[in-house]
Amino acid sequence: MAAVHVKGSKVYVVDKEHAWVPAEVSAASATEVVAVTQSGTNVKLKPDQVAAYSDTADQGVDDMLELDILNTASILQNLRVRSKQDKFYTQVGSILVSVNPFKPLSIYGPDALDRVSSAPENAKLEPHIYGIAKNAYESMLRTSQNQAVVISGESGAGKTEATKYVLKYLTTVSGGADAGGQSKLEKMILQSNPVLEAFGNAKTVRNNNSSRFGKYQEVKFNRKGEIVGGAITNYLLEKSRVVTPAKDERNYHIFYQVCRGSSDSDKAKYKLADPDKFNYLSMSGCTSIPGVDDALEFADMSGALDVVGVTAEERDGVMRTLSAVLHLGNVEFEAGDDGDGAEIKSVDEVKVVAELLGCAEDTLTEALKVRTMSSGNARRNSVYKIPLKRKEAIDTRDALAKALYGRLFNWLVKKVSASLAPTAMALLETPTTIGVLDIFGFEVMPHNSFEQLCINYANEKLHQQFINFVLKNELEEYKKEGLDINIPFNDNAGVVACIEKTHGGVLSMLQEQVKLGQRGSDKAWLERMGMELGKDPAWGQPKLGNTDFFINHYAGQVKYDITNQLEKNKDALSQDIDGVLTGCMEKISNIMEEGNTISNTKAKVPTVSSQFKEQLTQLTNVLGSCNPHYIRCVKPTDLKQPGVYDGVKVCQQLNYSGVLETVQVRKAGFSVRVPLEDFCKRFRVVISLTAPPPTDPKPICDACKLGEDLWKKGKTKVLLKSERTLLQIESAREQAVVGCVIIIQKYARRHLTKKIIKALREEKRKREEEERKRREEEERRRREEEARLEAERLKKEAEEAKSAAEAAQKKKEAEEAARKAEMEKQNNEQKRQEEFKAQEEEKEKKEQATAQIAAPMLASIHKKRVMNPLEKPLAPKSSPSGSNAPIPTEPITFNGWMYKEGGKGLRGGTFHNWKKRFFQLKRGELTYYADDDRKDMKGNITLDANASVGEVPDDQLKKMPTKGVGEHFLQLCSKGRDLKMSVDKKQDKDTWISKISMTIKQIQVQEGKEVTEPTDGSSLPVHLPDKSVFNVKVTAATTAKEIFMKVIDAVGVTKGLQYFALVEENVTEEGVPTSRVCSESESMLAKAENSETSKLYFKKVVFVDRAAENLDNKVVLNFQYAQAVHEVLNHYHCGEEESLDLAALQLRISQGVLVPETHRPGWLLPIIHEFIPNHMLSKLNSLGKKWEEFILKKAFLLNPVSSEQCKQQYVQLTTVSPVYGSAFYHVARKAPDGKVARFILGVNSTGLHLLDAMTSTLLKSFPYEHIAKWGRSQSSFNIIQGEAAVDVRDEAERGNQQVPWDLRQDAGGEEVARPGAGGAQGVGDAGTVEESWCWSASGGCQNDHSTACDA
Repeated sequence: MAAVHVKGSKVYVVDKEHAWVPAEVSAASATEVVAVTQSGTNVKLKPDQVAAYSDTADQGVDDMLELDILNTASILQNLRVRSKQDKFYTQVGSILVSVNPFKPLSIYGPDALDRVSSAPENAKLEPHIYGIAKNAYESMLRTSQNQAVVISGESGAGKTEATKYVLKYLTTVSGGADAGGQSKLEKMILQSNPVLEAFGNAKTVRNNNSSRFGKYQEVKFNRKGEIVGGAITNYLLEKSRVVTPAKDERNYHIFYQVCRGSSDSDKAKYKLADPDKFNYLSMSGCTSIPGVDDALEFADMSGALDVVGVTAEERDGVMRTLSAVLHLGNVEFEAGDDGDGAEIKSVDEVKVVAELLGCAEDTLTEALKVRTMSSGNARRNSVYKIPLKRKEAIDTRDALAKALYGRLFNWLVKKVSASLAPTAMALLETPTTIGVLDIFGFEVMPHNSFEQLCINYANEKLHQQFINFVLKNELEEYKKEGLDINIPFNDNAGVVACIEKTHGGVLSMLQEQVKLGQRGSDKAWLERMGMELGKDPAWGQPKLGNTDFFINHYAGQVKYDITNQLEKNKDALSQDIDGVLTGCMEKISNIMEEGNTISNTKAKVPTVSSQFKEQLTQLTNVLGSCNPHYIRCVKPTDLKQPGVYDGVKVCQQLNYSGVLETVQVRKAGFSVRVPLEDFCKRFRVVISLTAPPPTDPKPICDACKLGEDLWKKGKTKVLLKSERTLLQIESAREQAVVGCVIIIQKYARRHLTKKIIKALREEKRKREEEERKRREEEERRRREEEARLEAERLKKEAEEAKSAAEAAQKKKEAEEAARKAEMEKQNNEQKRQEEFKAQEEEKEKKEQATAQIAAPMLASIHKKRVMNPLEKPLAPKSSPSGSNAPIPTEPITFNGWMYKEGGKGLRGGTFHNWKKRFFQLKRGELTYYADDDRKDMKGNITLDANASVGEVPDDQLKKMPTKGVGEHFLQLCSKGRDLKMSVDKKQDKDTWISKISMTIKQIQVQEGKEVTEPTDGSSLPVHLPDKSVFNVKVTAATTAKEIFMKVIDAVGVTKGLQYFALVEENVTEEGVPTSRVCSESESMLAKAENSETSKLYFKKVVFVDRAAENLDNKVVLNFQYAQAVHEVLNHYHCGEEESLDLAALQLRISQGVLVPETHRPGWLLPIIHEFIPNHMLSKLNSLGKKWEEFILKKAFLLNPVSSEQCKQQYVQLTTVSPVYGSAFYHVARKAPDGKVARFILGVNSTGLHLLDAMTSTLLKSFPYEHIAKWGRSQSSFNIIQGEAAVDVRDEAERGNQQVPWDLRQDAGGEEVARPGAGGAQGVGDAGTVEESWCWSASGGCQNDHSTACDA
């Protein structure tokens, strides 16, 4: 101890509130220790009030035998730490300490039970009550020996719950279950608990479900481990609780359950009422338990009665007995008129009791008021009836109530036990048993009487057996091994003898007083004990007071009060009460048939103590024949609250249960025992690999560096101090074995390596031999193949020579035929040209005549802009729905591929989850599959009479995907579902719409409904510059402004709206296209209905200032770029290098970032015409590869530049052209020689520009500031320019002479002034001041910018 009590060391010190608390030594001497607790309190203590500190206790070890420092303080600390960790089970060797958590835990479910039951037999498991049950069950199967699980502890420590979990484990792992999961016997065993708890448990101040009796429940098993039966024995029911429950406690649960849970009919039948109406239930002031539903508990108990085999008739007897007890408590007495005998005050209650018990009311009344006495012998006998005083009458009433309930309880236990009895077949094979003992713990009450004496006597007997099992067997083992090891322990044999010895024992002297009858008394019993036990150290008597004595129990001294212990021991009924019980109805008398003791006879009277002593002796004998397993239940607090740990109370209970003493004994001894021979064989490798096993373990222990205090050699065993010592030896053995293994592996590897090398050499020799043979065979085959090939070559050469001669002849004949065909073709072409020339001359003559007639009408030019003539009129628009087609009677079947919209829809104009599916229309249902084999169906939509199909609405069409799926969309709506689909061709879309629409009409006809047609207006397509189409639904009220606003909203134009317009393009009857800008209020329905001859375009039509173009606006930029590409490819006549630069920009924009692996030479050539202007296409064959190389090189250099920047650069390059933003017209000029020259006239914001009709080359520009006069009419117009004239003619006209432009007359015949007529100077005249130009409008506008014509 001196080594521990040094300054700064950690220790435990005594504490009144917590028993022991951690502290740190601040000063120490031989007589005094000064320490500071964790709370900062300074304490001065004697050395024996200080204990060494345990570091492992702060960790909360599973087994307290493994504590490095073992004392009471470290044990308490270990339990406290584990409780905080929610670990409420702790081992002390094979003993389990269970701390009541006072809260529900989730460690008892099927998973925990499976984990424990499936673990190997010797596996180390965390402490658990299932582990104790597992050890008992597996030990029974292994040894065929009976087992016993002894559960002890004070009231509220959790014994009842522990018993339930042990039985739950046994009934679960035993097997033999039926389809319901448990056999009938297993159910009966488990359901016996609710019955016994209801009748034998009550609320006390310490516990809401306290067992007020002891029970030993046996479960019988066959050799397979299956349950075959059971039995229950009860001990010492607390019958006094029936008539006098303590304050703030309750009577037995069953009374409150029948009052609150019985049906209304049963309450009327058995005269039941609220518990407050009965004296026995209300006298304690407590009739309910928080959180407990008595009615629900009664339902569970009633079901359990059915399971354990209580019949309806027997249940009726039970209910009558319970009600009779309650009504007996309401019987009141008063003093009689003579002042001696008592009179019954509540006669009606007596009548109810008599009715319930089925006995005569007079007999019951007399038994409660009178005691019958007899004297004499059999030949002469006198009978006396003595009236009872009021107190005696009350005692008689209470005695009857206790007798009724006590016998009912005993009968119920026997009934349950009988239902669990093994069958005759099961008894043929002697079953083994596992008994579970749930018995009251040691009790020290403020007032201890006869009940506490019996309870503590039982605990002394069980503790004695516990000592024999744990302590004496320990010492016996040492003696057997010849070891002189003495471990002091407290033997309670003297206390047991003091209580139970036949002559001179406490109980035997109490029995003597009972035999004395009226002469016996409590005082005489005390005097007798003083004479016999006055010198016994186990017994004593206080100096003050003459009604008490004390016994020095193993758990401490207990003082007992002798008052009324003699009567409690008798527990006998008077002759009159016995007559009442025997006179009850049969169903109750069967319950009351046992225990009829008569108090006024001289026969040997069985008393409570004698019966209890006999039962206890039988119990200890049974336990002695079993292999015991101990569970010590501990109650950490009287507050019944979780998280509270009362160290003083826990220490007291550990002392009562013998746990502290057990730990000390096991720790002081040698807990690990290994047979000597096995020890030497197993661990011999520690000292030698080859020597035979030694006979003495000392060399092994020395090699493992074990001190002599850690091991002992016995006669047949080697005893080790602890498992830690065994692990140290095992570690040394493992190291030695590893060394042996390494040596063995070394030689084994050497042997295997030699064997492998030999095998590899042999394999190499065989492989070389096979290779030699293979080469020889290949050489032979090669020579044969060369000879064969040479023969075939000679044969082939001969055949080729023959074929060449034949081919030369055929070639000669073919060339001759081709020459003749070419000559014939040239002749035909010459004739065709001559005919075409004649036709052209005739056409020119007609045009000249027409122009002369129309010349006077050239006053102005028509405001409408004429477009390029279409190659052919637009095809008539068909009705996709087939509204005018007859409805067929046969069901329509159709299938094909379409794209289908998925569940997530569209985001930002790109598709996310469109899938290509194979669709099938059949029997009014549209089904789609993953493939055309139609095996993997992905979904379907059923059509009905209200379904509709058509094109996707305009407001949704802009959200459809722009690539990756078909360009033509349709939409189907049916039964609340909206399915969008697309196809690659418009014809396919129209076909699907027609088929689905016709199917809907068939359904409407079948259901007798009117066939409906779409009424949501006509669809009007609006064409955009990027060749996309925006469809708008129009009605008679729809105006151009409404469509214009929808389009700008769809395309996102927000600024410069005045530069955009809707332009209508019409085709005249002569096939000449014209175009005009639509007015705001113009109705658009006619445009949709007449789409065969007209188209509607949304365009930018005004280009005011080239430098002011807002190219940062993406919408404007896209329009500008689309129109610029169109003009560059068709009208702008740029130079070759400039055109190639623009082509590189266009390629970079269309392809994105170029990749060398994909965009390599030769890739662009097949599609290069899409990027080259029309005027350069004639040179494509000769310069195509050169242009491709240039364009790709430029495009790769543009990779770092974004697409938007490339578009801006493209548009900026095109604005340099003088004809930028022009509207183009076909015009014609007739020369004096009669030839007609065709040109293209461009009109933009800078002026008028004349281009060659064939090459689009810019010939002449007329700025507006240079135009002196402008005239126009329906068919022609003229310009008078104020500067010198420029000869603008094609190459054929340019010669040695100057040819002036000829003027025309408009349709009205008005002469238009021109310098070339009426004396004015001509075009070729030098120095002319004024020049006139005149053209006839012979074609439509070549550009989409119609409003520029009116600039």
